[in-house]
Amino acid sequence: MHNRYTQLISGLRIYRDVINVGVLQRNGRVLLIGCGEGKIFEQSPLEKGGRGLSVRPENVDWILMTHHHRDEAAGLAPVLEHGVRLAVPAKEQYLFDAVETFWANDTVWRHNYNFHPSPLSLRQSVPVARALSEGDIFEWQGLTIEVLETPGHTLGSVTYIIDFNKLPSWEGPGVGSVKVAFVGDMLYGPGQLWDFHSLQGRLRMADGSMTSEYHGFGENSEQLLIGLEKILQRKPDFLVPSHGVVIEQPESAVAQLRENIEACMANYRQLSSGRWYFWTAKPDWQAVRDSLNQNCRPLPPWVLEFYGTSRAIVADDGTVFLIDCAGECPKKIAELQKQGKMRAVEGVWITHYHDDHVGAVNDVRSQQNCSVYAHECMVDILRNPKAYYMPCLDPNPITVDKIVKTGETWQWKDFRLTAYDFPGQSYYDAALLVERDGFSVLFTGDSLTPGGIDDYCAQNRNLLGEGVGFDRCLALLDELRPDLLVNEHVAGAFTFSPAELHEMQAMFRKREALFGKLFPWDHPNYGLDPQWIRCYPYTQVVKSGSEVHVEICVLNHSDIPHTASVAIRLPEGWKIISGCGEKQIPSKTEGRISLSVLAPATFEHSRHIVGCVVQYDDLHLGEIVEAIVDIEP
Repeated sequence: MHNRYTQLISGLRIYRDVINVGVLQRNGRVLLIGCGEGKIFEQSPLEKGGRGLSVRPENVDWILMTHHHRDEAAGLAPVLEHGVRLAVPAKEQYLFDAVETFWANDTVWRHNYNFHPSPLSLRQSVPVARALSEGDIFEWQGLTIEVLETPGHTLGSVTYIIDFNKLPSWEGPGVGSVKVAFVGDMLYGPGQLWDFHSLQGRLRMADGSMTSEYHGFGENSEQLLIGLEKILQRKPDFLVPSHGVVIEQPESAVAQLRENIEACMANYRQLSSGRWYFWTAKPDWQAVRDSLNQNCRPLPPWVLEFYGTSRAIVADDGTVFLIDCAGECPKKIAELQKQGKMRAVEGVWITHYHDDHVGAVNDVRSQQNCSVYAHECMVDILRNPKAYYMPCLDPNPITVDKIVKTGETWQWKDFRLTAYDFPGQSYYDAALLVERDGFSVLFTGDSLTPGGIDDYCAQNRNLLGEGVGFDRCLALLDELRPDLLVNEHVAGAFTFSPAELHEMQAMFRKREALFGKLFPWDHPNYGLDPQWIRCYPYTQVVKSGSEVHVEICVLNHSDIPHTASVAIRLPEGWKIISGCGEKQIPSKTEGRISLSVLAPATFEHSRHIVGCVVQYDDLHLGEIVEAIVDIEP
């Protein structure tokens, strides 16, 4: 094994696990900051060749954690069994010593509009010896460690400031007046972050009210930058991030990060649908809100706006082709039919899988005896919603009668209908072009408003790049040039001029370069897409003692092939049948690696969390994904 240690100063080394683990050594004892996979206990002594103190559990007094994520903490359990004590952020203590309460809550994956805490949490609890809060001083072997609460990457993250100048007896060259800050994942390197999707947060409105996290793309970046400024006030000589490189010029690194984040967010705000929905939240949105009304248009007489997020295409004979159905929509349809204002519903088109658009599709299908149409891109998430971890997910399977492909056209009454893949607001999204007598309306789901594009939730998987995500959607608008656009959350219809559309395309394409500067990855989608690696199915119910199948899906966002290697991690009592695999994944392609395990015949708890370790070429990502398995007798 190659040497993973880097000596920062005498008595402080950095061990490269999945994360950077701080190794403090004094008087024959060791304190660790971070744990990762616990590989440090497999390589000893501290320096290959025999120099330094061995890191064995019996030599370690404490492990201090900056935050709760599993790539930070997966190796804790076996080490703590040897008497090592664990100190964690107080605001995240339950995610260490009572994490089963988190996993027991099904809002982790269904009807989910908030994304903190992340499911990148421990699969099983570990004992906590001390919880640390703002201003606490942790003392060890004569050394004092200051605790700062620095939320952003997670809501309860902390930073540890170690001032070696306060310990005159700390021996060794190159120490002097040295202050080191262990900052977790607040930054990766100068101007860079490990990811951005973790910064999804609540949007503050002008009246002080807060939206759910669903509507706050990058909103926690402000907290992150405030925390970094608080760290800089301590005048650290080094910043040690969990992922990334040791930073020797903290002020410059943070200044670059602020510049890059502000450039990305400025681009986002110029195109965001928040300008239409949440215009009081940002001064630059308030300035343009009234001008957006010039894009609004009335609906044609054959489009009926009658309930919530549903619209009806009405034929001359009064029959209806429905666009989406949720809430009390079936009841409203029945009332209109009873009043003679609407005749039979003959079909339902689903724009996307979100619960506020599909919650009553099954009911209207059974009550109206009509067919449900959906684009092939979303059929599986509609039929098998529990197999996915996505926002706004209705857990009830939806029957799809007609599966259509991009460009597929069919006739309904006097209307020509054409389906398109439309990965805008969500990765699983489609548009329907409806034409009659030379006039066209494109039903876009929630992807567009008069204010711009609906990309305020990173968890929806809004990808950057030519031919994907909103770039594909805007190109389709440019190609089709529909007369009107319809979003069921917007009254009436709207449109964009060719000049406006081209300006939107140009601004959106700039975003790829802006976010490219923010991440160390070879494509920014790795830092924006929280589901580029995922388990399928995400949840499943199995019989005790049965064989369980899981696929690890890896989306290669790069322009070159990459190789993914995976290995499953199981709770106690499970057995491996096929527990690891490897696959080379072509550029811009999702590869799947199939694994199989055996569920226990007897068990204490019905819910089990299965993890998976992933390596991407030479990059060790740790236990980056998980699946929920409920066992029945």
